[in-house]
Amino acid sequence: MNTHVPVRDTRFFGGMYVRADPPSREGCEPMVPEIIPALDWALEHPEGVSKVFLGYQRLCEILLGLQDQDLVIADAARAMYGSSGDQSSASHFTLREFLGVMTDQGREDLSVELSRLVNPEDDLYKRAMQGLMERLVSGHLLFGEGQAPMDGDSGSDSVIWGHTRVNNPTAMLHFLVCHFTERYVCQAFALGRVEVARGQEGAVQAMITGKDSVLNAMTETLLLWNAQCDQCGEFVDKRFDPMLPEILSMWRTPKRDGGLGWISDSGVHAFRYAAEEGCA
Repeated sequence: MNTHVPVRDTRFFGGMYVRADPPSREGCEPMVPEIIPALDWALEHPEGVSKVFLGYQRLCEILLGLQDQDLVIADAARAMYGSSGDQSSASHFTLREFLGVMTDQGREDLSVELSRLVNPEDDLYKRAMQGLMERLVSGHLLFGEGQAPMDGDSGSDSVIWGHTRVNNPTAMLHFLVCHFTERYVCQAFALGRVEVARGQEGAVQAMITGKDSVLNAMTETLLLWNAQCDQCGEFVDKRFDPMLPEILSMWRTPKRDGGLGWISDSGVHAFRYAAEEGCA
């Protein structure tokens, strides 16, 4: 698998082609046809790709800086609308559980790894990209066989299939960056680059072999950030995190309207209520 074909100022999308010579795709064999519009958009808007990556790096930075008082709010909000939110997920891993698999040093380790998210020469990038592409290809094939993937089904939960439902190139870009980030985090653990808390080895292995654990943690962090900005002022003013409102909007907008549909109004309201109670 080709994992290093630069795309102008960003090096991420090269790994998503068997062969290509950007900015031309002549002779290219797309591995996953559904993502081609997003790759074309990325070729034309490299600064947009960088902006999206920076937004998710910021979200992960907030995630890794959360304290117990923040997790208490997230726990209360989650209890109002379901174990992993009211949207379907292949994992029941929570934000608290995700942070609990690593030590304080592990948080620092992961922060360092995430600061160099796009480095095609690193084994971590290569393994994350390979894992992402294998799961995307499997989801494409599953959909091509006429099956209807769904969360909770063992066959569907072993692949990534949401790209067969996303209909907007910008939403697909967010989708790909999110899932790459999850694979990247999981491979950071797999390569021993993150210090694991005592007794959490089994949970880490389940996270590595499964999917959506990191996305669940990112979801709760995004909802918590939004709620605390509105209610408590605990985080920096939204004006200083310009990409996070855009990410929240993308996750709240239904797929039929060009978004990802990962967050519902009930989730937003639950976190706002919990934050208001916690800040009272």
